[in-house]
Amino acid sequence: MKRVERLREYPSPIRVLFNVIVVRDETLRFFLVTKNDTKLPEASEYNELTNNNFFDKSKFNKMKEKEFLQIEKKAVYPGSFDPITNGHVDIIQRGLTIFDKILVAVLENPKKEPLFSTEERISMIQEVFSKHENIEVKAFHGLLVEFVKNNNAKIVIRGLRAVSDFEYEFQMALMNRKLEPEIETFFMMPSVSYSFLSSKLVKEVFMLGGCLKDLVPSKIEKKLREKFKKEHPGLNS
Repeated sequence: MKRVERLREYPSPIRVLFNVIVVRDETLRFFLVTKNDTKLPEASEYNELTNNNFFDKSKFNKMKEKEFLQIEKKAVYPGSFDPITNGHVDIIQRGLTIFDKILVAVLENPKKEPLFSTEERISMIQEVFSKHENIEVKAFHGLLVEFVKNNNAKIVIRGLRAVSDFEYEFQMALMNRKLEPEIETFFMMPSVSYSFLSSKLVKEVFMLGGCLKDLVPSKIEKKLREKFKKEHPGLNS
């Protein structure tokens, strides 16, 4: 019987983590059960795990329960982020009240010509969240579900600004479920003050000389000024 099928026999929630199988009991204690090179215990032996050789206390003591919880509650927040706005920041910050770790996935789309390169967008997001250890930023291309699986997550966060967003997001969520049934989409409504905000609108307003106060982080506004000054020397910014 395959290892995955064997895991289904266990009565309590389990996780496969870094080639280590972790079993959590009703008291929310975590037990390091076995590695891939060790035979799995029978499900009937579950209550005796702490009394046999499958429970490696020396290794368990070096691990923090928080590390397990963070991986269990990890979510991916994809987007182009060209540039990141206060609407994005709002979703990420509120998402951290639900998930222990958020992976911001910056889309590399060869069909579009973004204002900022992929490297620049990643750098800007990292700068905005430089004090948050539970936020990771990576670039991705291709299927989102493959990226999510490869990064050991099962939740995708998407923001819904208006009814006009829903039809597209609904179609994408259903397609992602068709491609990978175990991955769920978690929709979040933005704060009212950001319900109209988009990266495209921010760029248009800035090019026309509009004020970006409360629309983007101050660090991002500075990056916009530097970018437009370089590419559009005659722009009055």
